Amino acid sequence: QENEQWTNRASHPLPRTKRTVGSSDNKLCSLTFVADYMFFKNVGDRSEHKTTRIIITLFHRLNALYQSAKFLLDETVEEAGYGFLLADIIIHNSWTKKLGHYNAPSDVGGKVWTAVSLSNAFNRADLKDTCLAHLLTYRPFMGILGRAWTAAPGFGGICSPKVRQNDEEFLANTGWTTYVDHSGRRLLNAMAELITAHELGHNWGAAHDPDTDECSPSASSRGKYLMYAHSVGGFAENNYKFSPCSLRTIGATLAIRAPLCFVGSSEATIGRCGNRRLDPGEECDAGGALNNGCCTPNCKLRPGARCSPWNHDCCTSDCQISTSSSVCSESHTGNPCLGAGRCNGTGPVCPGPTLLTGVPCAEHGLCVLGHCQSYCGRHGLKTCICDAVNESCFLCCLISVPGHRDPICKPMQHSLLPSADLNPTAYTPIKSTKNSIDSVRDFGQSDMQKKSGGLKKSELWTSKSLVFLHLDDHRPCTTGFCMHGVCQASKANLILRFWGLYDKVSDNALGELYESHSVLLYVFSPLIASDVYVYRRDGSAKLPFLIG
Repeated sequence: QENEQWTNRASHPLPRTKRTVGSSDNKLCSLTFVADYMFFKNVGDRSEHKTTRIIITLFHRLNALYQSAKFLLDETVEEAGYGFLLADIIIHNSWTKKLGHYNAPSDVGGKVWTAVSLSNAFNRADLKDTCLAHLLTYRPFMGILGRAWTAAPGFGGICSPKVRQNDEEFLANTGWTTYVDHSGRRLLNAMAELITAHELGHNWGAAHDPDTDECSPSASSRGKYLMYAHSVGGFAENNYKFSPCSLRTIGATLAIRAPLCFVGSSEATIGRCGNRRLDPGEECDAGGALNNGCCTPNCKLRPGARCSPWNHDCCTSDCQISTSSSVCSESHTGNPCLGAGRCNGTGPVCPGPTLLTGVPCAEHGLCVLGHCQSYCGRHGLKTCICDAVNESCFLCCLISVPGHRDPICKPMQHSLLPSADLNPTAYTPIKSTKNSIDSVRDFGQSDMQKKSGGLKKSELWTSKSLVFLHLDDHRPCTTGFCMHGVCQASKANLILRFWGLYDKVSDNALGELYESHSVLLYVFSPLIASDVYVYRRDGSAKLPFLIG
């Protein structure tokens, strides 16, 4: 039961030997992705081929983000190149009948899934040995978009052994991401990627960034980092980077954990037939299926086959090149700036989607050649999230202010024509002042007005009203998520967080804890969060830890 106290112990405590810094090329963590039926249905459009390609794209972006980071392995040595190896992709193309299985429509007894119960169910998954396993789903949870184990002494996170509880083994190297918010709206691809990168960061030992200038800078200083305690929106440069605090914490974790299961870069260049990804030396890869009509279990095309639909968008079910009229890249809500793409009829590789221009996109933006140009970007500015809670759900831009060296993140005042087709919940009226009118930009102005030089300044007083435009509902804000222009505080850091086993208080805590003996954990698990306390065997100081 979720509300009962339970005790668990690492069945095989991790060795406490520390690696020699820089002595190994083993920098890749084998990562297994699992797509449940909800993800397969709603994100993969019931196509195993499409689901596979979406996951592979996600993998490449995550790997690039991690390998570009320079983790501090000790006080003087920092190293880049740590990342992932795609071990396997598991796709569920139907429900699992047994209730309580992570791929079942409901929990045991027909109960509705909660974030906690889904995590517990996936921890019981029967998976091959892997550095990490991550579940991709499409289930809405109030304010929660992801959960993950955090690397802790003894177990949890990367290279963690299985843990035994009441004679039952469960995984402690897991996490999950959902691609839908509580309102039922699919997340933008970039947002889902940031969430997954954040949760994997916990697996690698990162805590939430502390509220300091160094590790949680203001919007004017390039914004919050990836491991900020609340969700980041993807607007700021730092959103895609680890903070100095995370670089230190992850580095300390890698120095101890990486030698246990990380593999060398040579493993990544060797064809790993059966992982559904087309690796060097492979002609196809259908996941090791014995009866695939196009691809052999050895990842070679069968006689007469010119391609495999598992790996090529422009390939028919009978292993031939698709005609030029075939749609190979469908438009989807994850990126409104990309329209359907069509095959060229000459090769199995899809030329890509149609790059759209002029289509509205996120945060009052406009598509330009397939990319969503933000409202701020259209005026030569950069989008940011305002630091003040009461302004953090308004559309904010970095603007230069006299007397300030760096640009300041401020909500933009916009002029709104009476004829503008904008939902009243998408903006907040503000009282016009003579000073502010000189700086506003026209919003909703017709092409005829633009050609004639726009409205005269005197018309601003009578024809327009000034408004603050809202960020989309459920988008991240300073302390939670936006709803009708108001930042709704998330209780107990619910957004993107899984309370649990490690959230460091000081940089020295990690090393001290790794040096301690095997640990015994007492977990009090309410529906929303779990308060976890780790005790040393000798009964010394009790320390609280968090998974987020």
